[in-house]
Amino acid sequence: MNQKRISVVIPCFNEGKTIRQNIQKIHAYLSNNFEAFEIIAINDGSLDNTLSELETLAKELPIKIITHAKNAGKGKAVRGGVLASQYEIVMFLDADLAIPIESLADFTAEMENGRDLIIASRFIPGLTIL
Repeated sequence: MNQKRISVVIPCFNEGKTIRQNIQKIHAYLSNNFEAFEIIAINDGSLDNTLSELETLAKELPIKIITHAKNAGKGKAVRGGVLASQYEIVMFLDADLAIPIESLADFTAEMENGRDLIIASRFIPGLTIL
C-alpha cells in the first residue's frame, strides 16, 4: 500500500474533545502506509472548540481546514472536502473514528481488485456486497 496517494476528508461538528488525538492517529496511519496523502478537516459550524483544536493541530501536522460559519450538514461538509481534494483516491471518515482508520487496508485491497466505490457502514454487521 505504500505507493498509494489518498485524500482523507473528515467532517467535524462539535468534536473538540477528541479531534486532536483522532487526527493524530489518522496522520500516523497514513504516514506509515501511503507515499502521499492529505487530511482535509471540515469544521461544520461547530459550537465548541473544534476549530481552535484544528488550528492548533495545523501548526503541528499538515492538515487543510475548511470552515463553515454555520452548520450546513454532513453532506455539504463531505462534498466540500471532496471538491478540495487533490488525489484520485478520496475517502471520508467520521471524526469519531467509528470506522477505525486501520480498516482502510481492506478498502484499498478492494480497489486493487477493481472496485471503484467502497462504502462501510457500522450499522450493518457483517454485510458484504461485492
